[in-house]
Amino acid sequence: MLSFMLALGLATTTADINKELQSFADSYQTDALREDINFGIKVDGKEWTVESKHGSVRLLEGAPASPTFVYVLDHDTLQRVASGQFSGLTAMGKARAGDPSPMQLESMDGFKPGDDFKAQFLSVTSHFWAKGDPEILKFGFDHARTVHGGEAVPVFYAPGIRTAWYGLLPGQHINQSPQDQKNDFDSVFMVIKGGTARMKIGGKELPLESGSSIHVRTGVTHEFWNPGTEPAELVMIAFGEGA
Repeated sequence: MLSFMLALGLATTTADINKELQSFADSYQTDALREDINFGIKVDGKEWTVESKHGSVRLLEGAPASPTFVYVLDHDTLQRVASGQFSGLTAMGKARAGDPSPMQLESMDGFKPGDDFKAQFLSVTSHFWAKGDPEILKFGFDHARTVHGGEAVPVFYAPGIRTAWYGLLPGQHINQSPQDQKNDFDSVFMVIKGGTARMKIGGKELPLESGSSIHVRTGVTHEFWNPGTEPAELVMIAFGEGA
């Protein structure tokens, strides 16, 4: 009896996952920014294939027939993305390639990404994992994950541009590690709410003032921290080759 109940529970979970993934596939079929591409999804070890070509998007059970990239996540993360708590980019956000994240990227044996893979991957991650028209992404502390020492919600990523919302709770420190303090592209930080936060740009320490923007040039060190009791919020716009 116990084994039967466990099997029934597994079947129900698989059916729920399939239904949730199908809702993403159905929405992606009507997306004007849909890519012609095949990729895999692995949820709690079970595999699916998404085939997007010639205006049709199909969700198939099983691993992709040809080597490609695969999104790996658990059912809890899938539900968070499906509910709009996380975007696909937020679920994958990390400071360094080896850092853990709720949704990971894997490459199948034999997969050889082309020169346009970065653009395609960012497009698929942004638009397959979002539903509706227009696509509405929620940002703020309730929709963020801790990345680079602060709360982060990537908003729009494409080759040459990155935009993200960042929040600083009391005690948090963005780019505390020296290895994170320089970028090979320019950035503008627009301060929505400075609160009690501070910043150090190129070695100069200043308060993070609400309603101000800070241009950080390529190669200039930058960090933000919150020693007080009020949260801070800012928007990052990074641009140029390498962004």
